[in-house]
Amino acid sequence: MRVYIPILVSILAFTIFVGYAGAVPFNASVTPTSLNAGQTSQLLNFTIENNGSADVGQVNITLPSGFTYAGSSGTSASNYTFSSAPIGWSNISSTQLVSSSGGTQYFWLYVNTPTGSTGSYNFNVSVLDANGVFNSTNVPLSIVDTLAPTYTTNTTTPSSNATYAQNQDYWFNITWTDGIGLSKVLFESNFTGSLTNQTMSNESSVFYRHLTDLSAGNYVWRVYANDTSNTFNSTSQLTYLIAQATNTVKVYLNGTLNANITSTNNTAVNITVNSSCPQSGCTITITLDGSSTLVSGGSNPIQYIYTLTSPGIHTYNVTVAGNTNYTTATSTYYVATTPTYSTSTLNVPLTWANNTISSINVTFDSNPSLQSAIIQGDWTGTATNYTMSNLSSTRFYYNTSFPAGTINWKIYGVYSGYAFLLGSNSFTINPLAANVTLNIIPQWTLDVPIQTNVSCTVAVTSLTAKLYRNGSAVSIPDVNTFNPGDIYVYICNNTINQNFTTVNLQNTVFIRPKPLSTLSFVQSPSLMQVTQGSSDSTQIKVKNTGTASQDTVMTISGIDSSWYSIKNDTITILPGLTGLSTISLTIPSNAEIKDYNVVIQSKSSAVTITQNFTLRVLPSNDTKTQISNSFESVKSDIRDLENKINGLNSTGANISSSVGPVMNEIKGLVSQTQSYIAANDYFNAYQTIQKIKSDISNVQSQLSSQTQPFANINIPGNVWLIIGGVVVLIIVGVAAYLAWPVKEGYSENKGGYKEGKPSIFEKIKNFFSGSKKKEVEINGD
Repeated sequence: MRVYIPILVSILAFTIFVGYAGAVPFNASVTPTSLNAGQTSQLLNFTIENNGSADVGQVNITLPSGFTYAGSSGTSASNYTFSSAPIGWSNISSTQLVSSSGGTQYFWLYVNTPTGSTGSYNFNVSVLDANGVFNSTNVPLSIVDTLAPTYTTNTTTPSSNATYAQNQDYWFNITWTDGIGLSKVLFESNFTGSLTNQTMSNESSVFYRHLTDLSAGNYVWRVYANDTSNTFNSTSQLTYLIAQATNTVKVYLNGTLNANITSTNNTAVNITVNSSCPQSGCTITITLDGSSTLVSGGSNPIQYIYTLTSPGIHTYNVTVAGNTNYTTATSTYYVATTPTYSTSTLNVPLTWANNTISSINVTFDSNPSLQSAIIQGDWTGTATNYTMSNLSSTRFYYNTSFPAGTINWKIYGVYSGYAFLLGSNSFTINPLAANVTLNIIPQWTLDVPIQTNVSCTVAVTSLTAKLYRNGSAVSIPDVNTFNPGDIYVYICNNTINQNFTTVNLQNTVFIRPKPLSTLSFVQSPSLMQVTQGSSDSTQIKVKNTGTASQDTVMTISGIDSSWYSIKNDTITILPGLTGLSTISLTIPSNAEIKDYNVVIQSKSSAVTITQNFTLRVLPSNDTKTQISNSFESVKSDIRDLENKINGLNSTGANISSSVGPVMNEIKGLVSQTQSYIAANDYFNAYQTIQKIKSDISNVQSQLSSQTQPFANINIPGNVWLIIGGVVVLIIVGVAAYLAWPVKEGYSENKGGYKEGKPSIFEKIKNFFSGSKKKEVEINGD
């Protein structure tokens, strides 16, 4: 019986544990229960009723496929944290979100509904209470289509009030959207004369109608749209205006476009009219002097040649009739017939001279009966009209003093208040060069530094002299004391105006320099390779690149003074010549195998120059044998190191990640050393062996501090919950066992079996006494 009772207690405890971890009883609903397809920022309000015994601390809502979160949300609960990915509210604290036993809260969010289909969708609502118990349910919502299609961005290209243009393209664009889908979009217009419907083409949601070469006029149009749920919408009736194009007329009189002209008497006048209207109905009519029709017809262009036989003003009237697409245009131009004339200029100089008078005149072979003659000239900067004087009824003139520059002029004859161009021309008067001078005190070339005074003057009072030294402006006069060897270029010129130009005068100040002391290495080694216990020599050449003789001393630094000697270490070098010194090197047999930076210095009283070269000490044959032996020892150390690493790895240390890169480098250096020795390059082999030894020391230091790590065990939270439940069951079972009464067993003195109730501590003592007895027996065996 004592065996079964603890089992029953364990089962009861497990049942209580499972009941405590059951699903949270709650109700969820949404308002509204249906939305239209394709809508944005629609409010959904979820009601959560908690019927459980613990507060709900977290509420999550999963959107059905096609729905998207619109970026706004809220709740009637206080002290909460919101997350949009996933959508949820949480408050895991003493307050919680939804209180137990019938507590209710509201959770709302704004969503964008799916497009393209209707039907029922499920929002999954899940909750987690304060005891960590979870539950979820689906809340249905219907997507319907009760909204008519909508339109935006209604545009026309070109826009209304366009001007007629032949073969013009016209585009009518409108954007339609619908939550489910459009079935048909129609374009209604009277562009063909009466209202008709045509199906519009589209690219995605943009629908368009393309028309070409529409006539001028007032038109109306609208667009109708049906969706797949047979809901209907349309735009209002819109107007579209195409205005008549302006009928541009070009009139050429003797080749002059759209202008009055003069013509000498009894000379033919050629009139050509060109209209921008290429269509029928645009008839061109030309009349002369208001009564005589010269030509009328539909050809375009149209031309007529007529000889004017009477002096005076003659009027040409041009009319181009319009049609549906073009306006009517009229133009009037005048031809003044004059006697034969000539124009000339007198006394116009090539170069400007002060107070020189020039003359421009026009002479007719008979009386032209002009009201007046006008000359138009731009010599003041802008075109200005001046009245000409006349010496007789046939000769008109204008005298003035012209400035320098290019002069443009025109002469007009005035008839009945209209001015007619009689002639035009231009001429150029060159500006006069100003008189400038550039002076220096005492002179331009000097043997020693003394003060100089440079001045610049111009003879014209209206101009200003300007002085420059090496391209920079300086004051006048420019007073300085320059250094030996200085060279300065002076330029003297002047400001300019319309009548005077500038003159550039140039000269140079030169102060003879002191003698120059410079040296340069023209021959020196960059690398010398000498074997231990041997000698070598090289030549050093130094050139005197200055202008004075120099006594030089050659020195060496960077190596032991017993290793070298210099022949001709002191030399006198004349300008432009080269001195020669010889350096001899004797390297001890025990010298370190490496590269030495050697500095050569050549020094005179005025200048010191330096040159570096590398001395490479190569190993002798005995040293090569030592290098080979050292390499074999290194390889043995590497094998021992690999064995130690393998041994640590076998114990689970896994140190390859820390020392692996260094070991790989060591193996590469070993291979490189073998290549150097095979090529008899013991210098580089020695340097590489030193690197290998350094890497071996590095790995050994890491191995000496290496300990075997313990693996981190990551136990999920739900596993800890299960483990805790099992521990509780074990504790309850053990407690029941210890508290349950047992028989004492058979005893002759006590009269047989007898029930007894030993204490919990006696049972524990007996339990451990029995275990200890068994341990002694085992050890005794």
